[in-house]
Amino acid sequence: MTNEINASESNASLEKEENIQQTETTVNVDKETQEMETKQLPESTNMMQVVDALLKTPESIVNQIKAGQFKQTVFILLLIFILCHAVYGLIVGSFSGNAQWFAAPLKILGGAILSALLCYPSFYIFACLSGANATPSQILALLVGGLALTSILLLGFAPVAFIFTFSIKTLGFMGLIHLLIWSISIYFGLRYIMTGLLHLEGHKDNGFIKVWSIILILTLLQMTTTLRPILGESDTFLTQEKRFFIEHWIKELDNKKTNSDQNNTLPYRR
Repeated sequence: MTNEINASESNASLEKEENIQQTETTVNVDKETQEMETKQLPESTNMMQVVDALLKTPESIVNQIKAGQFKQTVFILLLIFILCHAVYGLIVGSFSGNAQWFAAPLKILGGAILSALLCYPSFYIFACLSGANATPSQILALLVGGLALTSILLLGFAPVAFIFTFSIKTLGFMGLIHLLIWSISIYFGLRYIMTGLLHLEGHKDNGFIKVWSIILILTLLQMTTTLRPILGESDTFLTQEKRFFIEHWIKELDNKKTNSDQNNTLPYRR
């Protein structure tokens, strides 16, 4: 009897501790949710406030989207996206100069816009499949916010790209630098989108959005190949040859290696 009493007392104490831990966890989650909901941009904002919010408190923009008061903010996000991509495009075009001064910004900005428009329907479908209770306009606002954050990071890396642009002549290495900068920037843009979806009602799983992120990245990479040349020189604005982007990279590397071997080979003279 004594053992049974002791066992029942220990079980009761364990259950009590578990209930206390669950209560504390629930309270902490509620506090975090309340703090997130209190952070929201004012209705009338300027560009610097939106940039500051994207970098420091992106949840304030998400809360504004959730509340349905985001028309002015989305317009500012679009403006940020266009300006930053255009400036970074100028840095890319400065590597080859001549016609690329205007061709590269047009291709980079146009390719990003076209890729976003192509991937938007699938983004909305995957967001709904993941359980997000959001309207098409709210999903579009999240997408624009992620692209705007990506463009801000591209602009932040522009001085680094500028230094390499005027200090090296190797096209392949310069392309690798821009690919690295783009990869870091798009990572934070996609993270903003995933975090924003988590704050919307009903969202349960990010698995579908991760699949969509891969689709967006592949679309953007293929767009750079479709709109080539962006970094190098060419007699035409666009090429008519169709290639997969990995095939294009491999072929370009082989061409550069072949040209390098030919330049290093000296003719033998008697």
